[in-house]
Amino acid sequence: MNEPLARLLAPRRVGVIGSMSAPTKPGARTVAHLEGAGFAGEVFAARTVDDLLADAGDDELDAVCLAVPAKAVRDTLDALDGRAANVIVYSSGFAETGDGDLRAYDRPGMRILGPNTVGLYHAPTRAVLTFAAVFDELLDAPGGSGVWLAAHSGALGARLVKAAARRGLHLDGFVAPGNEDGYTMAELITGLVDGPVERPRVVLLYLEGVRDGPALFDAVDHARRAGVAVVALVGGRSDIGAEAASSHTAAVSAGGAALADVLTFVGAHVVHGDVELIDAAVGLANNPRAARAGATILTGSGGAGVVAADVLSGHGIALPPPSDGARARLAELLPSFASLANPVDVTATGIGNDTTVRGVVDTLVDDLANGMVAAGTLLTVARDGQAPLITEAAHRRHVPAIVAVLDGGETETAAHVAAGRAVLPSLAQGAVAASSVAAMADGNRPESQDLPAHEPAEPGGGRTRWSAAEAYDLVEGAGLTTPRRARVTTIEDARTAAERVGWPVVVKGEVDSSVHKAASGALALDVTADRLADVVTPMLDRFGAALVVEQRRGGVELLAAARVDPVLGTVITVGLGGGAVELIRRTVTLPAHHRAEDLAAVVERRVFGEATTSPGGDGRWAATALGLVDAARALAAASEQLGGALVECNPVIPIDGGELMALDARVVVGDD
Repeated sequence: MNEPLARLLAPRRVGVIGSMSAPTKPGARTVAHLEGAGFAGEVFAARTVDDLLADAGDDELDAVCLAVPAKAVRDTLDALDGRAANVIVYSSGFAETGDGDLRAYDRPGMRILGPNTVGLYHAPTRAVLTFAAVFDELLDAPGGSGVWLAAHSGALGARLVKAAARRGLHLDGFVAPGNEDGYTMAELITGLVDGPVERPRVVLLYLEGVRDGPALFDAVDHARRAGVAVVALVGGRSDIGAEAASSHTAAVSAGGAALADVLTFVGAHVVHGDVELIDAAVGLANNPRAARAGATILTGSGGAGVVAADVLSGHGIALPPPSDGARARLAELLPSFASLANPVDVTATGIGNDTTVRGVVDTLVDDLANGMVAAGTLLTVARDGQAPLITEAAHRRHVPAIVAVLDGGETETAAHVAAGRAVLPSLAQGAVAASSVAAMADGNRPESQDLPAHEPAEPGGGRTRWSAAEAYDLVEGAGLTTPRRARVTTIEDARTAAERVGWPVVVKGEVDSSVHKAASGALALDVTADRLADVVTPMLDRFGAALVVEQRRGGVELLAAARVDPVLGTVITVGLGGGAVELIRRTVTLPAHHRAEDLAAVVERRVFGEATTSPGGDGRWAATALGLVDAARALAAASEQLGGALVECNPVIPIDGGELMALDARVVVGDD
């Protein structure tokens, strides 16, 4: 058990240092929150450390809230000198503004939460250790949902707590680690999963970059294995958002899209907005864990079924039809013009009849509970009053059920949520909740890691520049197939090389491999014998040397790359290559140190599933996905040996026998 965290969440003696001159001051508001929430412990409020320690006596404080100006924080921490197990530093103006951090003050005898935090809230102990004004309205919130929220943005996090409560979802706790100079997001997730509080069912995250990606990923994986669903909203997925995030929380931005990819792989469910975050929490908190990843839709409207199917399919959730036995039973219950596929459309008449709905729900639940179909979640579009019979029938068989209502508002659905039913106020929100439950199904995540890490090496292997020829040699040494080629310095050598590799050829200027060759005039394709001198001569004049490379054509151009990211750790990026990288950006970033088969399954679904007319997962692209992953993991090993340089091959094409060939190679050291 993390004893400091236990004392932070269930404190008996709390200190507040700061101005109490006005009720809106952070210190005064914190004291008012503790009193209004009925906190049963002792509260000592003072303007200075000396006054606080004089009032509190010799016994150590469990938590002290520091509501003083940033310039006074370090002196105040020095004066506390370990007399508090935890110190919550509200003040901003540290690493996020370039003014250093408080990590030196975080130690076993005095843990720091923050700085740049609004604090925390724990419903069971009434520890409302926050100045956030939204908690004025949440002091009597009962909790009991099994949901925790950890957010880099304290202001947004506090408003999410309020929004969830309005939806009938009363969070058990909320914590904002701020700049993470003490408690980190990863440490908080692990601490909540392992105690000292009752293990949550769901942990919600709002992330604005991270300091230590591997630690965060390990924490998410640990939560998944413990049966705790992690749902993440990642800020900074756009370039502008990433810049705003880095100035807000002092976190190192690794690119929000890449962070979201890796989080998804290790077991988190990534959503795309604040409403989706709460929708997902409603679905996951009020349901058993799904046994399988697919979903079954039940509706009384063809249009509603179409919309629900679109949303679920957009999240990668399969919609298998009911089993033959279930379809036979449904045919006995429904008119001949009802649809017995998935979505199951019982028609407007059928959905209006509770007896019919009960019979259909029982049939579909039996199908799901017995594993007769590759689906584990039931999404029903129904009336508000039908929610109890639907969810109770499903929960009796341990089947998760989501109800989307079209005839009720947020007030009606909030009452259902507070009673433990996953009822959503719109079709789109219901589909988001159902996709979240399906995405977090048991057995839906990778189980092992097997790529050994290399010892840290000198960046770039001791060099800052890699020529195009050297990049090819590095990639070939890593085990990838590359085209035949020769480095030339004269027209005669170029002609000899071209005759050897076969016309037509590709000619590349012997430039730094980090240079975009096409944009810099260092690339010519389809060079024939009559054009060779016209192409090679200016390249030799400009670059001193050139590469004559075998020209290959492939049906699909792919990309394989790897790097040791300072935040994410060793990652691979694979996807569609060539011009598609800039045009459609169908790539996925994954942690390199996992089983190739697990990584390939994601690549097959994410890269090839929407790139072809055939759906991903049918096995058509399985071998290519695995080959691409193997290539990228080989590049990852090379990157680690080079101290983290980016090693990239684009394009990579399939050749005879299913083998992949890297037509180009780049090695980029540092920030070039």
